[in-house]
Amino acid sequence: DSLPREAVLSHLGVHHVDFTRVPEKYMAIADLLALPSYREGFGTVVIEAAAMGVPTVGTRIYGLSDAVVDGETGLLVPVRDAAALAAALAALLDDRPRREAMAEAGRERCLTTFDSKVVSTQVVAEYHRLVEKR
Repeated sequence: DSLPREAVLSHLGVHHVDFTRVPEKYMAIADLLALPSYREGFGTVVIEAAAMGVPTVGTRIYGLSDAVVDGETGLLVPVRDAAALAAALAALLDDRPRREAMAEAGRERCLTTFDSKVVSTQVVAEYHRLVEKR
């Protein structure tokens, strides 16, 4: 039916980390990022994870659905669905080849879509477009 929280947390190698001032150290050794958010403006942490080759399991909300390509760079589950979240986490933790494929796809998408030069060029172009409309 559903996987209890303990089933995922007791999975070999799963660690819950409290607040840290050096998240990049943990991201560098992570197999995946779990972001079961109710609301995000944009999932910047997802892009940071993707840049480091870490796929995300997150909730299907505005912001995260822009940052995660469901089934390609990570998995998205319904909001407030603990069983779906647990199942997605367990599925990726148990499937290293799939996790690695998502990590590679996420890193590639990050470099081609969210590279600072790409984003800066798009922002400047948008400003020009807005000024020309006046």
